Order: sequence, then C-alpha cells, then structure tokens
Amino acid sequence: MYKKLVFLVTLALVLGLAGNASGVLVGRWLFDGDACDTSGSVPSHDGTIMVGDANTSIGFIYDAERGRNVLDVNNPLGHTVASLVDCNGNPNDISDPDWAGIQNAITIGCWTKVRTMHLTNYLMAKGAPYQWTACPFPAADGRARLFFNNTTDTAQYSTSSFDDLQWHHIVATYDPCGTTERKLYWDGEVETTEAPVHNALGWHVASFTIGGRADGTFLHRGWDGLISDVRLYDSVLATVDIRAWAENDKTFDPVPSDGAVDQDQQLAQVTWSGQPATSAYRVYFGTDEALVTDACDLVDKDEVGGSGASGSYTLGTLAYGEVYYWRADANMSGTVHEGYTWEFTVAYGKTTQHDPWDGSKYVSTSKQLSWKLGYGAENTYMYFSTNQQWVEDACDSILTIIGEPTNTYSPVMAADISYYWRADSNAGGALYFPGDVLTFSTDTTSPDAGLVGYWPMDETFGGSTVTWDISGNAHHGTFKQGSASTTIGIVSDTERGNVLDVNNVVGSAINSVVQCGGGGTGGWAAMQDQITLMAWTKVDSWHETHYMITRGSPYQMTMNNSNGNLRTYWNNLSDQYQYGYVFLDDGEWHHVAMTYDSTSVPPERKVYTDGALQSTEFPSGTLGASSEGFVIGGRDSLSYDERGFDGFFDDVKLYNVIHPCWKIVAEGTQCGTCVGDLDASNQVNLTDLNILIGDLTSAKLRPPDEWEILPGDD
Repeated sequence: MYKKLVFLVTLALVLGLAGNASGVLVGRWLFDGDACDTSGSVPSHDGTIMVGDANTSIGFIYDAERGRNVLDVNNPLGHTVASLVDCNGNPNDISDPDWAGIQNAITIGCWTKVRTMHLTNYLMAKGAPYQWTACPFPAADGRARLFFNNTTDTAQYSTSSFDDLQWHHIVATYDPCGTTERKLYWDGEVETTEAPVHNALGWHVASFTIGGRADGTFLHRGWDGLISDVRLYDSVLATVDIRAWAENDKTFDPVPSDGAVDQDQQLAQVTWSGQPATSAYRVYFGTDEALVTDACDLVDKDEVGGSGASGSYTLGTLAYGEVYYWRADANMSGTVHEGYTWEFTVAYGKTTQHDPWDGSKYVSTSKQLSWKLGYGAENTYMYFSTNQQWVEDACDSILTIIGEPTNTYSPVMAADISYYWRADSNAGGALYFPGDVLTFSTDTTSPDAGLVGYWPMDETFGGSTVTWDISGNAHHGTFKQGSASTTIGIVSDTERGNVLDVNNVVGSAINSVVQCGGGGTGGWAAMQDQITLMAWTKVDSWHETHYMITRGSPYQMTMNNSNGNLRTYWNNLSDQYQYGYVFLDDGEWHHVAMTYDSTSVPPERKVYTDGALQSTEFPSGTLGASSEGFVIGGRDSLSYDERGFDGFFDDVKLYNVIHPCWKIVAEGTQCGTCVGDLDASNQVNLTDLNILIGDLTSAKLRPPDEWEILPGDD
C-alpha cells in the first residue's frame, strides 16, 4: 500500500487500420507492487523480475505523484548486465507463443522518470522490431528515441528532453496500413510526425522486456529510473485516448500520507489531490480494509462537495490506536475512476512498544526499562514491584512520576526475581490512559542451553512493526512490508493465541518478512558447528518453493515445491537437501525442526515434523558464509523475493547447540518428556526408549545436577 512518484513515459506505436479509436489491449503492467499483467489477456502476460549484475537493482517503491507503487530500475553507468522485467512473448512462450510479435497495428507506452542517462538506455524493447530508448549524446540531448526496424529512417526523436528529472508521458504511433504516419506524443500532445515507407515491422525471437534488453544485445544499456503503467496495444489509439492515458485519472497525494502513523485522535479531515476536470468525489472510510477496497455499503461513504483539483472529507470521532482505511473516487464527466485504498493509524493514548517485552526472561539486573510515549503525554506514571497485585491496583507506594519526554526508567533489581510493571500515560486533564501490566524475570541460569533467539510472536498492540526476542539476546525482528498485495502482522489464533501472519500470495514480487539481523561472517546467526531451528507453522496457501525461515544460503527451512512437505537446505554440504514426509498444506498447525552437528563423527543432520524424526543423514563439507541475515517468512535477497511464505508462525527458536531428540519430540507433541519415533522407523519401539535414555543420561547434554522434571515425565 506504500507507493512512490513516477515519471510518465508512454510510447504508443500504432500499426493498424486508420480511425481505430480504441485499440485492443495486449498487455498492461501497472507495477503497483508486482509485475503482473492487468490487461485481462488470457493467458496473462505476467512479467518476471530479472536481476542483473551487482551494480544494479530492481524493485518497487511508492511514488506520491503517481499515488501508487512503481517499478524502480537502477542500472547505473558501468553495469554490464541490466536488471529488467521479462514479459516473455517470444516464439518459445509455452502459454501464448509470440504474443508480443506484433508487426502491424501497435501502441506501447508507460510513465517513467529518468534518473541518469549514460548510453542509449533501453526503456522497452521487443528485440530489434520496436524499441523505446533515451539518448544522452550531444546530437540527441537526452531526447526520447523511437526505433522501428524494417522501415526507412528507422529512428524518430522527440523535441523535448528527458533530462529534467520530471515526469513525462510519451506516445508514438505508426500506421503502415492506413495513413502510413508515425507519430510521437509527449505529455498527451503530438510532438513529431513522420511518414516512412510503410513496411510491416520485422520479426525477432526476443521477448518483450521493460527496463532493458535481454536478447544478448546491449545488455549494458539498461534503464535508470522509475517506470509505471506500461501498456501495449495491437492497433492505433486515437489522440483523445492518448490524452486520457496521459492524465492521472486517480486521486493522489493523500493527507495524512498513506501508511502514516501516530496521527492525532482529533484529526478533523482527510484531503487529496485530483484532476481539474473532476466534477465530484465519493469517499469510503472505515476500519475494514476489504470493505473499503470493495466500496461496500457497510462502511461510511459520502459524496463530497470538493471538486476540481482537490477534495476533503470531514471525520467523526476517531479511536486511539485504530487503523483507518479510506479511498476517494473521482467522477470525471460521468466516468468514475476508482481511487487507491490508503491507510493511517491514530496514535495510542497509552504507552506501547515496551522493552523488555512481556514475559521476557534472563533480563539483566542493570536493564533500563523503556517504552513509546502515549500521544500527547505530559507525564508517565510508573508502577514497578515484585508484587503483581500492587501493580494492578496502581498503589501509590510504588509510584514514580516521570515527566515527558523521558520514556525510560532504571529500577534497582536483584538476580533471579520476577518483576511486574506498568507505565500509565497522563495527557493532561481527564486524558489518563492506564498501561498494560507486564512482567519479566532476571533469571541468571537458562534451562534452555544454547538458546540464541526465541520469537514467541505474542505482541498484542495493533500496528506492531517489531516482534520481540525474549531469549535475553535482544535479536528482535523488524517487519519489512513488501508489495501492496502482501501483508504481515500479529493476529489472534484460536489454537495458539497471538501468532505471526505472513501473507505472501502468489504473484507477489516483493514479499513481506521479519528481518532479525545477524548477517555477515561475524553475525550472531553465522553458526557453522551446531544448529537447531524449530517453529510452529500453519500454511495458508502453497504455490512454489516457499522460504519459511532462512539465514541466506547457509541454512534454510522451506516447503518442497513438488509435494508441499518440509525441505531443509544446507549449502556447501554434500547432498544439500533433506526432506520430511508430512504434507504441511492441510490447514493444521505443525511443529517443524531441523538440526545439524558438524562436531559429531560423522557429521549428522536431522529433520522432524510434529515431534517425529523424519530423516537422519551424514553429509560431508562445511557450511558456507552469507551476508544475509536471519529472516522469518522469506529470504533477505532480492533474487528470491517472490518466494515468501504464506501462512502463520509461532514460537520460533534458534539454538547454537543440538537440541536432543526427546526435547524436540516434547515440543512437537506438547507432551513433556515422552518416547516418540526417534529412529525414523515409523513406529515407537524399544529402540526409541533406548535413544531417550541415552539422551537423558548423556554427559554432553547436561550434568545430572542440572536435570529437571518436566510435566509428563512420569
């Protein structure tokens, strides 16, 4: 839902019958968070993100002027292979062979904003037959350059230049079967007209690409800038249609801006910009994103008097901490142009984002407590004690008043004690907001040896952008929002309470994930000797190789793209893949775990599902290094950014030791210490009991004086 400004370039190439007022739309790529074709063509001509060399990048960003996400192609001077979008359409396209091989009527265009020009930069191309470029050379002075092969005077130039860091709309038409004219439009108006010999366009085996060429020619001449709303027609568009294309028909520039947080609870109105020709606006406003997006009658809606280039909508009473969604549709000459769904979050009156998080263990006795102040807070009333009831009752004897803007408190604490605290927000007068009662402990000895990170996903406040690590190591995860079609957040589950919901649907070009850091050779996640990774998960949908939890290429937990079972990956090891045999996409919660021990003889790795050992293997080799960090829900790499997970996570744990079989069985079956299928024989027998006894008495796990009796150990 976050978008960014785009420079509009529309290249309209028209080859076809004269007077055809509206052509047949072959493909349209809005790049509103993904590279999908929205033209309605069957089959769809979706694009694939192709990442070039290390000097380049490609992705989606929000543009305020365009009011949507746009494609950001960064192919700077010196690159050898450009990043681009490959839409296929060559003769080998299995789904729709040679759909882009248009030789007669054709219209092609897009919005774009040039960042730099260094060579003849390719904006769009179908190999040699038709191309749209920008030329920085002195003879061209950064003008737009159209190229149609198999015609006389193949190149045609604009009189205006790209070299102004502004958005422009460009269209070119060529009509070999009618007027034989070839026209170039700039910002909706005809700028140059030529009449070459009327030959049909040539044929080429190349795909239709956006942002560069991928046919083995001029790979170092990619586009450097922003691109939006690419369209391809197989007939000539009339001038009136091209002018309409050059207009921003949707509303834009919302205030508050899309995604704004901490908005005043007394916010009086929302405003936006539109086109001068707008006669009226209709606004939809509510707390349910789907209902607003669908323009449902169940949300507040109103025809507002604001017309022309701007509009406003008066708000009622807003709730503290609530997320609101809204859109403004524009009525232009009886045609309603649906607006984008925008959102903003009202600030919390009470304190939020507490550190340490509720339930944290092994907290240092010198820990300084912190929180995010409530909106408009003048003072924070801090209640801190070992007595939970006193904190709940807000006893004056344990009260400390802290003046704004301070949001920290340093209590005196002892080791191995459980503490309770709450931070109330006083915004003056009657505006007093009691905080949540939280607890943490200063345990000095962890019964969970080797725990590197533990993410229980128990955050409760809305709009959270962080999930807390309560292992005591502070490897907190930050939510990274992907394409507009994806979502990420903490939700309530009837079986497991609060859980992480990662919604990376099929076709999402940039996935939403939780980034926990730890990358690089010296990062905390760069373990090579002993690793245990486990989590509870439930699949929402499965469409390819999902990256569930990863640390770049060294170790990954994924779903197998052929059968939907658990698949683990360890790079630089012999036979890098290892598999489970339980189908995960059944709408049920499953416990998954993987271990690797390079110190055993021979090295050993195991896979578990629902507490059952699925596979044991003995690979050779040493785990490799990676700059990528520890990620939940996907991978920290643009090369694989479309393969995120679609489902739920709970209780993610990472260890730098080998978790014994009996403990993994206990967590996966929630039965305490119990005998499970520890030898992967598909049955529970005496061999499993012997393994359990061996684990319990193994000196390398824990000395006898540290043993504990867990529930179910009878």
